[in-house]
Amino acid sequence: MSAISVELRIALVTGFVVTVLYLTIAQNGVPGSSSLTGQGLGIIGFLLMLGAEFLYSWRKQQKGSGRGKLRTWLQAHIVIGLIGPYLVLLHSAWRLNGLAGVVMLLTFLMVASGFLLSYIYPALPRNVEGAELSLPEIETQIKEAHAKLQFWTAEHPEAVAVLGQRLETLMETAPGGDAMSVLGRTFLRWGYQRQLRQDLQGLQNAGVEQAGELGLLLDRHYLLETQTHSLAAARKLLGQARTLHITTGVVLFALAFVHIGVALYYAIFAH
Repeated sequence: MSAISVELRIALVTGFVVTVLYLTIAQNGVPGSSSLTGQGLGIIGFLLMLGAEFLYSWRKQQKGSGRGKLRTWLQAHIVIGLIGPYLVLLHSAWRLNGLAGVVMLLTFLMVASGFLLSYIYPALPRNVEGAELSLPEIETQIKEAHAKLQFWTAEHPEAVAVLGQRLETLMETAPGGDAMSVLGRTFLRWGYQRQLRQDLQGLQNAGVEQAGELGLLLDRHYLLETQTHSLAAARKLLGQARTLHITTGVVLFALAFVHIGVALYYAIFAH
């Protein structure tokens, strides 16, 4: 996962535009939650949150790619799942007391669990459609990666020594099957890549022009091996994070509907 993913960049740009418009409107005072602006923000934000929660769940139940790639739906889920809560926060006019405060607290928890899911999600190997690969499919890809390494070694015998050392280190440094191997995989991979760059620099100094190609092959091999070793732990963590995310969402939307009902009651009957 890149430092800032595409969907996060889209959400940040959209949030910036919304903030500029909101500040322009708020020059004469922060719009109250019951004002036209506040109600509009609340309605749009709530609908986006509903869409983020239920449309992606609906797409996961559909077989095949006729309704679009699962990965694309996930990206849309993340984008609107970030923008929606932000609009609801603006709707609250920064008053987080009572039922509205509880709803916002649950919203923050749901967003946080969503970020956790988005980090754990890439720990499971997937195809181009975004569907999780089975263990036999992963093992097939590992065999293919290993075959490419062997072919490269035959074509570049001067790199055999460092290649053997890297493959031996690979099995020693690959994360095991615990939760920390999943949550700390970015740091572990960074350490592996740093050591690998040092070894490849030595090859480049020795005149091996294809050292970068070797690095890509070794990094791919490392990634597949670590995903295989931590597959069970990643699935367990993903299931726990998904349960937290869904449970929080159910409670959140139940309270949100109560909040909407109370607001409508006072708006219609309290006068």
